[in-house]
Amino acid sequence: MHVIAGCNIMYNQGLTFPPVYSYLYEMQPLVTYTMVGFKYIFPFLTCEQIYCLLSAICGALFIVESVNFVYRITSFRKIYILLSLFLIPESFAISMYPNSAIFAAVFFVCALNRLLDEKFYVAMVLMVIAPLYRIDILIVYPVVFFIFLFQRKSVKESITRSVFLAVLILLFVTIGYWGLRANPLTALTGYNGMNETHSFASQV
Repeated sequence: MHVIAGCNIMYNQGLTFPPVYSYLYEMQPLVTYTMVGFKYIFPFLTCEQIYCLLSAICGALFIVESVNFVYRITSFRKIYILLSLFLIPESFAISMYPNSAIFAAVFFVCALNRLLDEKFYVAMVLMVIAPLYRIDILIVYPVVFFIFLFQRKSVKESITRSVFLAVLILLFVTIGYWGLRANPLTALTGYNGMNETHSFASQV
């Protein structure tokens, strides 16, 4: 509801960098501008409807891309892969409410499939966009190294490609956050504060 409120304010008052009001903007800046952009295109829809609709579309794409990715690296039956998605906690979170995590996740899984297609630079662009929707998606980026190994590239070549990709991604993501006037490092201190205040670590 905080995300939606921030989008409504920006739509009514005009674009600003950063927004006048938002929710965790420092770690997911592109979410607000995506919602407002679609609101300008479809003014007859509310920001809430847009957020829910885009989350649902991304959720469906995430399922398709995830099943295809796992099938390509394992050859498991697709029905088993589909059923296994219900074991992922995020599947339930996404089904309950619109969540910025699904925007980042679908871009990243699409990037993995493009890597398997040997479309290196297309994958890189997708992997630059994903953290602008949610910075913590970077946690899973090291899996790219193993994708290169899976493609039967040598360890040296896999390391070289991974480092090259990592440097470019960090460069462009940094530029993106700077351009959107967001500082993801403040999100880290915010999480540390939550851990100390609410004992999140012990609860988990």
